[in-house]
Amino acid sequence: MVYQNGALTNLDGLSKLVSVGGYLNVSSNAALTSIDGIVATATGQLVTLGGALTVQNGGLTQCATAALVASLQTHGYAGSTTTSGNLACAKTCVGTLCQ
Repeated sequence: MVYQNGALTNLDGLSKLVSVGGYLNVSSNAALTSIDGIVATATGQLVTLGGALTVQNGGLTQCATAALVASLQTHGYAGSTTTSGNLACAKTCVGTLCQ
């Protein structure tokens, strides 16, 4: 769980994380603007998640959360996902970015 860390801006420190055996909750991190560190199609390596996924952060775009879900689903993830409360993209999602 990565929860209520007001100074956290990215998850780059988790870029070597390949598997989470249970749930993953990344929520209420007001300064978080990038989750590329855990998205396997970006710079991360997370491919296995054993439980539910929750990503709810006001500074993240829906593109970032959609890219994480898509990356996990490519590797067989079929679990529950909650990705509400993230910034809408008024343009087009290209990977984790809104362009």
